Amino acid sequence: MQNIADDLSKSDESGKIKEIVSNFAGQIVDGFAAAFKQSSDEDLIKFMKVKKQIVISNQGRGPSSWRTKEKFIGIIQNKSNYPIASINVNLSCYSKENELIDSKTTWISNIKILSPNEEVSFAIERDLGDNSLSNEELKKNKAHSFKISIRSFDIRELNKMGLTKE
Repeated sequence: MQNIADDLSKSDESGKIKEIVSNFAGQIVDGFAAAFKQSSDEDLIKFMKVKKQIVISNQGRGPSSWRTKEKFIGIIQNKSNYPIASINVNLSCYSKENELIDSKTTWISNIKILSPNEEVSFAIERDLGDNSLSNEELKKNKAHSFKISIRSFDIRELNKMGLTKE
């Protein structure tokens, strides 16, 4: 539609039809743009409200099955009224001097849907180096402190039967 309006505005043809079609095409394009922008803004506001109600607690370390990895654990709780899916978290690791030494963003793949008021434990493993390093060298690469935070997720809606839909 925008191309038609642009072509008409450049043509030598004059008259009411050109004006009507040009205005009509412009209104359609503007309407679509406004509808998508409004929806996008509303979705962002909803996401931010729900994000405040997704909590990661009991953050700690767990034993790793691999000598070249360190394992971080936590519990994610959905205190919102919406089921969420495709949960993406960020692990930030810090040195003794509180300097960022590593960052890893990952999906929590063991959670297909986290229902309202549900909580699930999860684990994230971080590489310390390759297998050729000594245990002392690997230990030096461990994080002194860390933080796990929510990056993104999809909000799902419930249908009349209580099942989620995209």
